Amino acid sequence: MKFWLLVLLLNLLIPMAMLSGGVLYLVKPPQRTVWMYGYRTKRSMASQETWEFAQKHCGKIYCRFGIGMLVGTVVSLLFVWGKNREAVGLTGTVIGTVEGLLMLYALLPTERALKQRFGI
Repeated sequence: MKFWLLVLLLNLLIPMAMLSGGVLYLVKPPQRTVWMYGYRTKRSMASQETWEFAQKHCGKIYCRFGIGMLVGTVVSLLFVWGKNREAVGLTGTVIGTVEGLLMLYALLPTERALKQRFGI
């Protein structure tokens, strides 16, 4: 039970970070390009207009992915509730790997939108 709870909490870190970042980008996006905060790519930093668009677009995507991953993580781990440590650990590892890949994949729609809208 304790191990399952630990795995759950660890696997909720990425979705919570994405959801928090997404809300932050939507509610209080960085007003100008800064080195430590914001969606920073070559396309997003091309101009002030692309910067503002990228923050809002990425915020929406991160919120959607964060909520989806929160639900998916909890549901997935419920399938191994009460199972042995190996089953819980393997499930947690798979979930964490998928979450990491989805976090990276979530950047692609924003890059695509920047390219379509601004042609850069």
